Amino acid sequence: MRAFILLLPLLTRPADGERLTCTADTALCLGEGEELVNGGARASIRLKGILHLMLLDFDVTPLRGRTVEEARLFLHPTGPHKLRRLGLSTVSSPWTEGRGAGEPARAGETCFREAARGERPWAPPDLDFHAVSFGRGGSIWFVREIRSEPDGWISVDLPPALLHARVEGKSFGLVLSDESGQSGANNDIYAREQSGKAPYIRILRARPGAPPPSGARLYSDLPRPQEKQIADRTAEFLRPAPKPAPPPPARLADGCSWKILYEDHGSPDAPAAGRLWDGRAVSLAAARGEHVGFLIAVEVPAGQTRTVSAAGEGWSVAQVLPVGTGYDPLVPAAGTASGKVLLHAERYVPKDAPAGEFRHPLRLSTGRAQVDIPVSLRVHASRLPDALSFRVSLNAYRSPGEWAGPGGDFLAMERAAHRLAHEHRATLSVLPYTHRGSIVHGMAPEIRRRGADVEIVSWDAWDARFGPLLDGSAFQGLPRAGTPVDHFYLPLHEQWPLPINEFYAYRGPIEDHWRDAPPIEQAFPESYARTLKSVTAAFGRHLAARGWTRTDYHLYLNNKNYIRYNRGEKEGAWWCLDEPMYLEDFLALRYFGRIFKEGAREAAGARLRFRIDLSRPQWRRDLLDGVVDLDVVSGAYVRYPHFVFGIPGEEVWVYGAVAAPPTPPGSGRAWVLQSFLDGADGVVPWLALGTPEAWSEPSETALLLPPRAGLDPRPYPTLRLKLLRRGQQDAEILRLLMAKRGWTREEIRRGLAAPLGLAASYRQAGADDAGRFDFGNTDPDRFEALRRAALEALDRP
Repeated sequence: MRAFILLLPLLTRPADGERLTCTADTALCLGEGEELVNGGARASIRLKGILHLMLLDFDVTPLRGRTVEEARLFLHPTGPHKLRRLGLSTVSSPWTEGRGAGEPARAGETCFREAARGERPWAPPDLDFHAVSFGRGGSIWFVREIRSEPDGWISVDLPPALLHARVEGKSFGLVLSDESGQSGANNDIYAREQSGKAPYIRILRARPGAPPPSGARLYSDLPRPQEKQIADRTAEFLRPAPKPAPPPPARLADGCSWKILYEDHGSPDAPAAGRLWDGRAVSLAAARGEHVGFLIAVEVPAGQTRTVSAAGEGWSVAQVLPVGTGYDPLVPAAGTASGKVLLHAERYVPKDAPAGEFRHPLRLSTGRAQVDIPVSLRVHASRLPDALSFRVSLNAYRSPGEWAGPGGDFLAMERAAHRLAHEHRATLSVLPYTHRGSIVHGMAPEIRRRGADVEIVSWDAWDARFGPLLDGSAFQGLPRAGTPVDHFYLPLHEQWPLPINEFYAYRGPIEDHWRDAPPIEQAFPESYARTLKSVTAAFGRHLAARGWTRTDYHLYLNNKNYIRYNRGEKEGAWWCLDEPMYLEDFLALRYFGRIFKEGAREAAGARLRFRIDLSRPQWRRDLLDGVVDLDVVSGAYVRYPHFVFGIPGEEVWVYGAVAAPPTPPGSGRAWVLQSFLDGADGVVPWLALGTPEAWSEPSETALLLPPRAGLDPRPYPTLRLKLLRRGQQDAEILRLLMAKRGWTREEIRRGLAAPLGLAASYRQAGADDAGRFDFGNTDPDRFEALRRAALEALDRP
C-alpha cells in the first residue's frame, strides 16, 4: 500500500514534454486605420512593437487539479526575426477568433477596438484591448527572454500563473507583445492554421494539487465603482440667458465704422460681442487680480487711410496684425492703416481694487475723427491668486536671449521674455540641454570632474542669471510682482553631470541595441548612479539654502534616440525618453526617475519633481507607478483618461499646440478649460517661441514673437497668448467657486461641458499625437456668460 502511495505523484505527473494545443489565435492591429482588422484566419500573425499583438488560447483541460512548475511557449517565426523579449499577459475579457484574413472584423468577431465587433467592447463603455491586458482590468503580465530552438523554433519561459489563471477561469487566453520594439522589425509568427508549426505550450514540470491563486481577475469580476449621482449643481449659477443680438457697427464722422468683438474671435469680420456691447456702451466684469479685454474692429473706407488708435487711463491698447488669412501678432497701435484694422484693449484690475461699478472710458481715434466709448467695469469681490493653480507652461528649446542678436543684451532680452510670460499668468520654461546631451552655455553651475566624481565648484553665474526668476525679483512692476516662476527645468539628464558614452556598458551600433544591450540596471556602474543622485541632492540643498522654495523644479528627460538612428551620430540618448514607446524606454525612465527621487529625498525644502512627457499612456502599464510626480500627456488622454487621471501622487498636464490663424485664438482658451474640466492642472504648448518668419506666416508654435525691424527690440505677444491667459483665469475662477461651494471638478464638468459646447467640439476636432487642439467652433458668448455667472456666484454668501 505504501509503495502505491509513493508512486501516485509519478502516475499523476504529465509525461515529459506534454503539449497544450492552441485552440484559437488572431492578430490585433493597433495602427491607425487597422484597429478594426480581424486576423483569425491568417496563416501568420505579426508581432511588432506597439503596432501588432498576437492573441492566443490553449486547451488547458489537462492541467485541472495540477500545479504547473515549469512551462514554455513555443512559436515558429516565418523567417528571420528580431525578437529578444516577449510580453505575456492574461486577457480578462472573452473574445472570438473570427475568420478574417486582414479585412475589417465581421459582426461578433474580435479586433483591437472591440471584443465582439458591433456587439461588445473589451470593457464598458467602449474601452479597447488595452483595458483588459498587461496589468489592467485584472490581468497579470510578465516579460521573458526568448530562446532559439532547433528547426527554426523559438521558445519563452511561460510563468505558471498565466496557465493557472486560465484554469481558474480568470483569463481568456494569452496575448503576446514584442518587447524589443526598438528594433522596428516585422516579426511574423506562424498561426495555428499552419500545420506543423502552430504555437503550443510544453509542460516541463507539474505536480498534483491545486496551485495558489494566480492573482488574475476577470474584468467582469472587478468591483464596479458606484455610479455617482451627480446633480447639475452649476445650474444655480449658470443659467444660460438668451444670446444677445449683435448690434450693427457704429460710425465715426469720417465715414469709418467700428464695433466691439470678443477677444476669442480674433477677426474683424466676426459678429459684434452682444454680451459686452449693446451699441452704445461696453460692459465688463472682472475679479480682482484679473485681466479683462476686448477687440475693436475698425473699417476704413475703401481707398482711404487713417491713423487708427485708442487710449484711456488704465488701458493698454495694441494693434493685432494680420498673418496669413488671420490675425495674431500684437504691436503698438500707431501709424496709418487702410481697410480692416483690429485693436486689442485690455486692463488689469488691481488685487486691492474695491468692489463695485466703475467707469473707464476709452477714446477711439481714426485720424481727426474721435469717439468716446463708455466702458463700465463691475469689480467683483473675489481675488485671483498670484500663485497659479492651473499652469500654462510655455516650452522652449532655446533661450529668447538669442533674439538680442550679436552685440545685443542677451540677458535683458531673456528676462523680458520671462516677464512677458509672467504678465500673462504663464511660465516660460527653457530646456537647458540639447538632444545631443550638451548643456546650453550658462544653464548649469560650474562643475569639476575627476572620473565619476563630480563637484559643483561655483553657483555664482547660474545664480546671477536665474536667481531673480526664482525669488521673484525679476517681475517687479508686474501684476504678480514678487511671485517667482511657477516651475523651472534643471539641467540634470542622462548626459549631465556625467557623459553617458563613458559609463554606459553598451558600445555597439544603435541598430543592435535592442539585441545586445544589457538591462539598464546592469548597464551603468554604481558610480554613475551615485553621482547623478549626489548632484540632484546638491541642487536641492542649494535651492533650499537660497530660499528658492516656491518654484517646482522639473527633473525631465527630453532626449530621443533618433539622433543616433537618423543622423548616425554617436551622441544622444539610447532610448526614447521623451514620448516613450517601448519597454526599454519605460525601464530607462524608471531607472533615472528612481535615482532622481532618491537624490531629491536627501534635500528637504526644495520642490524637485520627476516629470515625464507621455504621448502613449496606453503603453505605460504599471512601469512608472510610484516614480512619476508630473505626467505631461498628449491628446491621447481623451481616449485613455482611465490610464492618466487618478494615479496616486501624480499631477497631470496636457501638452499640445494652439491652432494657428485663421482658427480663432479662443481655441487656446477652450483648450485650457477642457483640460481643467477633464482633470488636468496645466497645459503645455510644446513650442512657444516663434521665429522671424512667424510675423508673416501663421505658426502653431509661435506664441511669443522675436523683435521685428522698425519696432522696439523686445519680445512681442500674440492674441493666442492673451486667450491662454483668459482660459487660465477662467480655471482660477472655477477653482475658487469649487472651494467656496464644496463642489468637485466632476460636478463642475457635468454641468459645464455641454452648455459650453466643449466636450462635443473637442472630440469632434480631436487632437492627434502631435497634440494640435482646435476648438474653432466654440461660442465665446457662452464662455462670457459662464464667467460672469461664476463671478456673481462667488459674490453670494
